Amino acid sequence: MTRQRRQESTLSKENRQYIDQYAESAFEQKSLISMYVSPEPKTFNHHRYHNLCNDATKNIVLCKGWAGTGKTIVMCYYAAKELKRGKIDRIVITRSLEGVGKDPGAYRGDAYEKNEPKLRGLMNYISCFAGQSIESLIQQGKLVVQGLADIQGQDFTGAWLLVTECQTLTDEQMYQVITRGAEKVILEGDTCPAQLTNHKIAIGEDGLTFLMETIGDLDFVGIVDMCNDEDIVRKEYMKQIIKRMMPALEERRIKRKSTCIVK
Repeated sequence: MTRQRRQESTLSKENRQYIDQYAESAFEQKSLISMYVSPEPKTFNHHRYHNLCNDATKNIVLCKGWAGTGKTIVMCYYAAKELKRGKIDRIVITRSLEGVGKDPGAYRGDAYEKNEPKLRGLMNYISCFAGQSIESLIQQGKLVVQGLADIQGQDFTGAWLLVTECQTLTDEQMYQVITRGAEKVILEGDTCPAQLTNHKIAIGEDGLTFLMETIGDLDFVGIVDMCNDEDIVRKEYMKQIIKRMMPALEERRIKRKSTCIVK
């Protein structure tokens, strides 16, 4: 049996339907099958990230990486894997509402309705890897969309807590996140200037960097840095964009800061 046939035999009904609907070629079909079975590590840093996510002795994993390095899909894969094995009873996902565009207060709806659009990517990955629909996972209490503003006082014993876009979190928010008692907490973000959409946070003063500097040396904490164009696997053109724009964004941010000081 070929590798692709073995992979196809492990696909859920939902995975098959998705691939049949969206794959426009045999090559794309093969790529989707590989992604939904297991995101494969391609670089040294990818292997380290996979190992940390799969390491039961690492209760907290801090991942810093550029766009397209696979930060989100990998943590969702291992969380869904633990859920399917019965090792945990639920996956909790959260992120800051801070983003590009209008203030989160301008969005209508309750905490779930405000967070759902920004966490839809994580929900789709978890659904695919768990082999169940998003609605089914939520109804069973196996997938929890948690508003960051309401995380204080919560107890996540028995759960994995996945936190995305951590570069927009403050030091105080990070403290609340990692003290909820989850079996494992994976925090990922991109601290490059373009991703620091919370303009109240200066470069190097975000919550993710704060955690790396303060608790990174503890035995139960794992750190991986994928701020390297070699680790970008989503699209080849993204490497060229990031390599070209990163220095320019840094320079512009410094200019804006110096202009404000002069004024």
